[in-house]
Amino acid sequence: DAAFPGGSASRATSHHYHPSCYCPLTNALMRDPVIAACGNSFELSAIVDWFRDHDTSPVTRGRLPNKLLVPNNALRAIITHHRQQHQPTPTRHA
Repeated sequence: DAAFPGGSASRATSHHYHPSCYCPLTNALMRDPVIAACGNSFELSAIVDWFRDHDTSPVTRGRLPNKLLVPNNALRAIITHHRQQHQPTPTRHA
């Protein structure tokens, strides 16, 4: 299953997520996604680290007009929903 209809994940995981669910800086599934001025989403801690030494987008390498980060609530909801749908069902022991 992909997190987006018609999408396919390129990463090997137990449950497939759409590639946009992964941070381009860490290649890890995002937990706290934010949108930068370039329009790309990043894991908050990773882009904050990047901005310490750069004023460019790590994806486009273009200079950014600002370092404003906006929570990507829609992407977070998709990732959270997908995680919940694919959690193993606890087994009851007698």
